[in-house]
Amino acid sequence: MKFEIKIEPECIGVSGNVVATDDPEADEQAETEIVGRLNDGFVEAWCVVVVVARWKHVEGRDTLGGCSFETAGLHVQIEECVEAHGMRETALAALNAELTAYARTIAPLVRKPAKVKSARRRK
Repeated sequence: MKFEIKIEPECIGVSGNVVATDDPEADEQAETEIVGRLNDGFVEAWCVVVVVARWKHVEGRDTLGGCSFETAGLHVQIEECVEAHGMRETALAALNAELTAYARTIAPLVRKPAKVKSARRRK
């Protein structure tokens, strides 16, 4: 079983979704800064974190949107985000649920082998 962490672009707009403080100017400044980094091609400025737990061809996932990371220490920030939100645990639970559903689906299709009588001859 392996975990994979992926970053995907966020489809929800930045405006009104970054912070909500009592200081509208600070909120707007935070949004402007994120949009600027996005315009520079830094997708991690406003993104979705996806954790995939994979075993063979079966996957379980957890996603967290509305994430914003700084350029410096990017991998550490993402790892801290994943840990803080228990994303590996959630993805693993989703994988286990998929495997359980799969097992329940195929269980009726599996036949028990018929018992074979002993071939020993009596004297």
